[in-house]
Amino acid sequence: MARVYATAEDYANWLDLTTPPEGIARSLARASQLVDWLLVTAVYATDPVGYPTDPDKRAAVRDATCATVAWWEDTGDDTGAAARYTSAGIGSVTLSRANTPTAATPAGAQAARLAPEAMQLLADAGLGDGPVEQEVARWR
Repeated sequence: MARVYATAEDYANWLDLTTPPEGIARSLARASQLVDWLLVTAVYATDPVGYPTDPDKRAAVRDATCATVAWWEDTGDDTGAAARYTSAGIGSVTLSRANTPTAATPAGAQAARLAPEAMQLLADAGLGDGPVEQEVARWR
């Protein structure tokens, strides 16, 4: 079973909400998968289930998960698909691809899903090895 790094209550606390949004558990599970990808080359102690044992690192992973879902809410794009096009239409179908080389690729779409704040939280906690460092550098 995949790890989920934040609960609905964690997300509500992150955004200072009185109650968590309905259906937030699915978004947190998907964001946790993305955070796992960001941590793929990070080295840190884990419990038997794979969660960080260091409280600061565990908090950073939780907060990065919440920041990712908040980013998706802010951008309205949890898949990265919007990064691939600058405009779209329905009647007589009109699509305009993004003109930056990275945005038009699957990797560019994946990068659009990454919350800059989440990457900074992970990097600040010493979990910024591999993909995190590359993406943080890209956003600076």
